[in-house]
Amino acid sequence: MTTDFEQEQTHLTTIYQQLTATLAAINDAQSQNHQAGNTIKAQITGEAKLNFDSYADNLDTFAALETINKEIDMLNLKTDSLIARKDETLRLLEQPYFAKITLTFPEEIDSEDFYLGSASYTNQDGEPVIFDWRSPIADVYYQQTFGPTSYQANGRQIPVTLNQRRQFQIQADQLIDFFDTQIAIEDPLLLATLKEAKTTQMSAITATIQKEQNAIIRQQTTDHLLIDGIAGSGKTSVIFQRIAYLLYRQRKELALNEVLMISPNRLFQDYIAQVLPDLGEQTPVNLTLQQLLAQLLPEELADLPIAAQPVALAIDQLTLQASDFQSLNSGLPFTIDAATSYQFFLKTPVDAPLDKRIQATQQQLTSYLQEQLITIAKTPTTLTRLESLTETEQQQTFGRLIREDEPLAPLALKMVRYDYQDLSEQLHDYQWLAFDQIIARQSTMDAVIAAQVYSYLTQRVFPKVKQVFIDEVQDYHASTLHLFKQLFPKAQFTVFGDQHQSITPHKIQFSKLPAIFPNLKTQALRTSYRSSGAITALFSQLFPDLTDVHAVQPHGVQPTHLSATNDTDYLAQIQAQIDQLPTDQTLAIITPAGQFDERLLKLKDVHHLSTETTTLPESGAFTLPLTLAKGLEFDDVLLYDLTNDYYTEPTVGRNRLYTAISRATHRLTLSALGTLPNALNA
Repeated sequence: MTTDFEQEQTHLTTIYQQLTATLAAINDAQSQNHQAGNTIKAQITGEAKLNFDSYADNLDTFAALETINKEIDMLNLKTDSLIARKDETLRLLEQPYFAKITLTFPEEIDSEDFYLGSASYTNQDGEPVIFDWRSPIADVYYQQTFGPTSYQANGRQIPVTLNQRRQFQIQADQLIDFFDTQIAIEDPLLLATLKEAKTTQMSAITATIQKEQNAIIRQQTTDHLLIDGIAGSGKTSVIFQRIAYLLYRQRKELALNEVLMISPNRLFQDYIAQVLPDLGEQTPVNLTLQQLLAQLLPEELADLPIAAQPVALAIDQLTLQASDFQSLNSGLPFTIDAATSYQFFLKTPVDAPLDKRIQATQQQLTSYLQEQLITIAKTPTTLTRLESLTETEQQQTFGRLIREDEPLAPLALKMVRYDYQDLSEQLHDYQWLAFDQIIARQSTMDAVIAAQVYSYLTQRVFPKVKQVFIDEVQDYHASTLHLFKQLFPKAQFTVFGDQHQSITPHKIQFSKLPAIFPNLKTQALRTSYRSSGAITALFSQLFPDLTDVHAVQPHGVQPTHLSATNDTDYLAQIQAQIDQLPTDQTLAIITPAGQFDERLLKLKDVHHLSTETTTLPESGAFTLPLTLAKGLEFDDVLLYDLTNDYYTEPTVGRNRLYTAISRATHRLTLSALGTLPNALNA
């Protein structure tokens, strides 16, 4: 009698063979496409040589070019389609699918099997044999409701009965194991996945999305969302799975360039770089706050710091004075001086909002410049210079040579506009406003305040962005979140965070978020997937509201203590732990943020990471400040210098302990020069 395992292996072998055949067909099609491209190139250089000898020849040439252009467009579309199909097929060949659901539909006797993978796949017979994890029917798998249930497709609720929910461990065409599961907490595939050693980059895990995470990923709402999740609850994974889901389900309404992710630092950007490609989507624009400000602000404001305690800006109270206007520098006889700009500004309605007055001034200055350029173009001096242009100067100015019978007036204006293009760019960039003066009059010299003022006055916003995702939202000031709302006025915001991981004072309180994001919906994640039971218990006891936190992983190894009464013994014990580290493993030594501790330089075989670091080491010991470790996870963690004032600071010291402890997944060492903080002895 054939066992379930043998039946599943036979099915896997069949699907794998079909995928292999599809890959071969795609390769053949790409080869044919390449040959077609060579044929078109031959046409361009052969039959369709440019011939403009007569009107009839012109028509023939244009017709030939039009035909070739259409062929090229079709070829490019086919090429892009084949590349996308090949990428999907190669990804499926690594793991064709990860789960199967067995469903019975109403009024049907026989049940049907549906296999779920990272992408959908229809074999060469036109039969769908793998369903994308984001497809409507896959929702039944993630809901985990056995018996009568339903899923939504095309606006209709479709009733089904879930008879079986099977998970697979698969490598290429080999079935390693399978599990029949009922509820998330007994999810053996999840537990097996969590036990795997962590790598330097985050992985995309679609097989083990849990029920409460799935509800967030597939949330059908136009309201802003706050995902309030404890440390290790899968918040960052959910971000990417939701992005992938939205790009899949709203592919007609939502383009990749309409999605923006805001990350805490460049190291985190590298850590998450491969997640969306593994989910079958390209990565959208991913910026840190500093990168966003650098792209937005003009050069004279680019080096402004981000204030540790910014003051809220009442943008509607902003005023301008004569010293806020400056002259443009063209290096030519005509320019626009500060007095001219200010006079145009004074002509605008005084009761209008300031940003509207600035826009009106900009329009008047633009018209004024164009009028002056037309006047300059008509002068005898300009016409004389035009006639004396060398062939090289003609090519540089017009991109071609002047014909003998060509009217000179339009060319003179074009030449003058070419001469004054730098002045036009200065005007376009609002350089007639002295932004450094305007910002200096505010209560603090802060890059975020500067960006608010600059965006407000210049109307430099990004209305085409439809979805903005912010991770670690608890690390931002209210003024920064107001700036995001200002820059992306039409976006739906999804913000993820953990109030207890706010490790610097004066950051946003979650209770204040609805004032920034109206109609904010909040969903909580209270299950710890990252850390062992012992580590979860340790960080949970730091706050009374975390007593209901549940750890999925086993209790594991109890955190160990390391302490000494002097520097020499303390560093020697840390060095001993480093020396015992297997060569293929890592040890993250998390330090207090702030000034680098020079004592760490005495440790041997240790990398020291900083805010400039963009990638994690693949093996060995390394130090990094807590501010850099936030959002990351490590198998083995040593917390350095827990007696430091950094961890006993009255407002956020306990948050720092919680954040540092929760970076560890399996092994944790608490180290101190002296005794541990009282919070860890509770």
